[in-house]
Amino acid sequence: MLEAINAYDHLIARANKLIVTFKIYPKVLDKEEHKYLHPICDKGLFNALNMVDLIMGLKYLDVSNAVQNQSEANYFARIVAHSAYEILNHQNKILGIEVIRLVEERLTGEALSDVQESMKALRRIKKEHFAYLKFIRNNLFGHKLGCGIILAESMLEIDNAKTYSIGKEILMFQVSLLSNLAILIGDM
Repeated sequence: MLEAINAYDHLIARANKLIVTFKIYPKVLDKEEHKYLHPICDKGLFNALNMVDLIMGLKYLDVSNAVQNQSEANYFARIVAHSAYEILNHQNKILGIEVIRLVEERLTGEALSDVQESMKALRRIKKEHFAYLKFIRNNLFGHKLGCGIILAESMLEIDNAKTYSIGKEILMFQVSLLSNLAILIGDM
């Protein structure tokens, strides 16, 4: 388990470095010829922030399951579901039309294919799991059902393994996307 915690912490540290890097773009890319990079950096920052939330939720869901603390695992499953729902619900904020155009204009070959495949995968995840995540977010975490007994029963019925799996799929998408945005910025 210690290895898994270290792996999560490594991912969190890397994501935080990305956040710091992307956050300084208005100061570093202040010349007019660099302004077209601002939307890419901003979307990178948006995605890195979402990724950190998701990684932390996955980390503690994994740890809670490993130590067989089902109350905590259930709580962190709701956090993962909430983070995953927000990512899927705001797909238009993930890239945006300006970045999509730049990706299509500037990326070629494998990098462009990776972005396109990643976006297809995200649409598939949304199609398959959005209703499940929305129920958790709208009834068990972001807002809560008013009836205690239904709320308790619904919370106990959350499939922690399924929620972890969905979160992990979305995390893999985020890692791929951020990698390709970094390539895009590096090539310019």
